[in-house]
Amino acid sequence: MLGWVALAVAGGLLWAREFGPRGFRVEPWVALVPLLLLLGSPRPKLLGFLHGVVFWVGSMPWIASTLVGCTLGGAATHPVRRFLSTATLRYVAEISFALYVVHGCLVASWLETGDKLVKYAKRPLFIAATWGLAHLSTRYYEAFFIRLGKRLAGK
Repeated sequence: MLGWVALAVAGGLLWAREFGPRGFRVEPWVALVPLLLLLGSPRPKLLGFLHGVVFWVGSMPWIASTLVGCTLGGAATHPVRRFLSTATLRYVAEISFALYVVHGCLVASWLETGDKLVKYAKRPLFIAATWGLAHLSTRYYEAFFIRLGKRLAGK
């Protein structure tokens, strides 16, 4: 089983390198071979999941640095910068902390009780309540204290 785990990790790392710096790349089909071999393993779902996690963790630094580079140092016409500057994504960024806090609170509410079918039936209401409360919190509660802080600081 250890050999299969090593193959899953190696395959994930190869895929992560595909999205890394241009200095080290392999052909995409070569990076796909370990994943295809995992289909014949005793636990293909588990090992495929491990492959994906290794890929995800390995590629995140490149994704993050690309986003930072495009927003801070990229030209205003760069497609990634234009996409990240859309009104919708600016709004999501503005309320993101409130989404995090409100979601955590609502998970402990009646919206997340019941069996699986009941939870899924409540899911649209859960999502709407999370976004609605995050919007209200950001626009009114947080905005009030930001204005108060600026007034007290003399800005």
